[in-house]
Amino acid sequence: METGTQKKMDERYRIVEEAIFGAFERLAREKEVGKITVSDVIRQAGIARGSFYNHYKDMPSLLAAMEDRTLHEIREMLQSFHPNGHRQDCEMFFLSTCHYIEEHPYLAAVITSVNAESYIRKALLLFHHYVPVATKNLLQNAESATLLNYNIAYAIGGIMGILHRWTSGNFKEPAEEVARIAANAYLFGMAPNYKAVKFQT
Repeated sequence: METGTQKKMDERYRIVEEAIFGAFERLAREKEVGKITVSDVIRQAGIARGSFYNHYKDMPSLLAAMEDRTLHEIREMLQSFHPNGHRQDCEMFFLSTCHYIEEHPYLAAVITSVNAESYIRKALLLFHHYVPVATKNLLQNAESATLLNYNIAYAIGGIMGILHRWTSGNFKEPAEEVARIAANAYLFGMAPNYKAVKFQT
């Protein structure tokens, strides 16, 4: 059981953590992610340098934590999305994704960065882990599951390309338009197979 002192320490740690994340997000709107320094973060967060190092060894460790944080939130978003071929559901999910990226400039910067390989690899791994979980109760046999999973994997690559193009263009198109484009790309690859694959009823 936690003592009152321990709870206060945990709460203080959480507050500083959120201050660091918030400062980094704000800084990402103003300058390139790779040029943000520890000094920038502590100045923006209003914390002591020692407080930063109590949480992170250096900027790369903070960047890794930011990646993990966004992936965790994306994973939670995925829990509400079930690949069923319904256009409205697809558009709503992709619109939520677009809004999330707009609200997190760090994520947009990572997607378009020359150093994006690490994050994209983690994101693709997340999606590929999600696919069999999301489809396991929909399909009657292994053959149809394999077909569907490969097509979803194909669609994921296309969606990543669409998001990269959108963020590289500095969000020129409205999120609603990009969501429609993403839904079309997803359904174009999937729709023919929804007719061929027999789902459980």
